[in-house]
Amino acid sequence: MSAKVTPITRPDAVDASCRWPVLKLTLGATAWLLAGLMLKLGSGLMLHLPALAICEYANYGKLAAAARVALIYGFALPAGFGIGIWLLFRNSDRPLTSGLAVLAGAVIWNLGVTAGVAGILLGEGSGIVGFDFPGYSGSILLAGYFLMGVAVIPAYGAGQRKEMELSQVMVLAAALWFPWLLTSAQILLVWFPVRGVLSALVGGWYFQALLWGCLAPLTLAGLLHFRTGLNGASLPRPALAWFGWWGLLAVAGFVGATTLIGGPYPAWVASAGVVAGVLLSLPVILLGLNLFAGGLARHAGQPALQLATVSGLSFVIVGLLSAATSLRCANRILRFSMFPGGLQDLFLFGFLTLGLLAGLYVILPRLIGFAWQQPLLTYAHIGLSVMGVGLMVLSLLVGGWQQGQRLDSVALSVSQVNAGLWKFMLLNALGLVILIGGQMAFVAHVAWLVGRHFPTVKEFVLSLIREDVRPAAALVRSAK
Repeated sequence: MSAKVTPITRPDAVDASCRWPVLKLTLGATAWLLAGLMLKLGSGLMLHLPALAICEYANYGKLAAAARVALIYGFALPAGFGIGIWLLFRNSDRPLTSGLAVLAGAVIWNLGVTAGVAGILLGEGSGIVGFDFPGYSGSILLAGYFLMGVAVIPAYGAGQRKEMELSQVMVLAAALWFPWLLTSAQILLVWFPVRGVLSALVGGWYFQALLWGCLAPLTLAGLLHFRTGLNGASLPRPALAWFGWWGLLAVAGFVGATTLIGGPYPAWVASAGVVAGVLLSLPVILLGLNLFAGGLARHAGQPALQLATVSGLSFVIVGLLSAATSLRCANRILRFSMFPGGLQDLFLFGFLTLGLLAGLYVILPRLIGFAWQQPLLTYAHIGLSVMGVGLMVLSLLVGGWQQGQRLDSVALSVSQVNAGLWKFMLLNALGLVILIGGQMAFVAHVAWLVGRHFPTVKEFVLSLIREDVRPAAALVRSAK
């Protein structure tokens, strides 16, 4: 593995305009990533050693829900939005003119995440997976997001003159999809809540649509940009890539019904989920072909491309496994095992986390103006991250398959079904510890990079303020 880095030239007008808002989003996301992993580790300890729960705020359920909120809303979404904003204006070759509004929205967003995590630990969570935070936290998140969206989308559309690339379309679609998803969930689960089993139906739809219709496009946009930008090669089958993208968007809202198979719902609801789950394999294959046909794997000499290669492989694997396990015959065996947890970890850590971290390896040096200068920390981060994710996912998939086979046998007791599973859980915990070690190396590298050049960052803030004040002053002079 090589820690080769691309020499950084002095940031141009686009990088300078995106600098502080994107730094706020991405640097805050790295802190939430580490916090979420620590919460996830704590939830695992509480599951196997409940005697460690010395207070009511530190039980397994609360820590697991808080970890999901920290990882998805604290890390994945802000990092994806930050990378997406940079991609929009970088590919259109025009500066961001509303940096202060994006910065204010990012501050409000982080307040919403903090309120959500604190509310869950205080016992005010919703209890719905993927929408774990209290209702007031969702309202704060919406306020912060709308401030960022109102600042970015009109500013981008007003000056767009080039033909839009696929990565830009993915970012814009995710940016428009997310407020609709969260607003719908707030209406149906908080403001005018549905009753009974319908809440689980809405929750399953929201969570899977968020993963496949919002977070996956944000991550794929970065991967496709690396495929065409860093390697200097075009997509091998652009028409198939566009078809795969629209196919992914079409089925994303229906995949959540696969989690309802066997539940108290009409048969057609689960059948729609099965069909959507099987159809999911088609866009995954088409997008995977465009990622790897003479692309990422052949030119993995840079840290960003190394992580992007693993992320792309994880996307293809999790898509195909999700399609296979959506079939009723497989779902009947595996749905109550550890296997679905392994798929979720593969999506969240193997695909999303590593793909977004690959984006941070590209954009942070461009924003700060200095290349990564500690190869040892780069080695540690990439090696430990890939090793940790692999150990976490394989332990749950293999252990879940074994557990599912035993559950399908009526001759075995509960103790016989669970016999020996502790080894897989121990390997999963070890993989999580290794992954945390890798992220500590990354956070230390980022802190060193920012701290080493803090005077430059301070100048960035002042230049951002000047850039936002100068157009307003010109407008006032013209009015006079």
